[in-house]
Amino acid sequence: MEKFDFTAAQSVAFAEFCRLHPDRELQAWLSKHATAAGNQPVKGVWTIESLIYPTPKLHEGEYVGISAGRKARMFDDPKTGQPRVILSSGDDAPGEVVFSITLDENTREMRLGQCADFAQFDFSRYGPAE
Repeated sequence: MEKFDFTAAQSVAFAEFCRLHPDRELQAWLSKHATAAGNQPVKGVWTIESLIYPTPKLHEGEYVGISAGRKARMFDDPKTGQPRVILSSGDDAPGEVVFSITLDENTREMRLGQCADFAQFDFSRYGPAE
């Protein structure tokens, strides 16, 4: 049996998302805006979540730059002058789970946990800082 790690579980979860939501624009949006999180509460059973974060506000000294080909909230390190990505600051809104699935690598069983109603979803609330 091939290795079933977080990366494999994440791939299976995204494939299931794509099966449930065949809209390619939605798939691309989720790929661009979501962060995958996962845990293995029981050996061989993965829970994978797709989280999105409301658009953060820029604070003094922060700006929107490009890191790894994506927009990111940044600041210039005062010691080095080099740009640094801000992953999170103390007042950022928490992530919201828009899709979750539990995968059992032994039985190959999948159980859907959460799935946002994307027909009623306000996409404009989420994204990198502007």
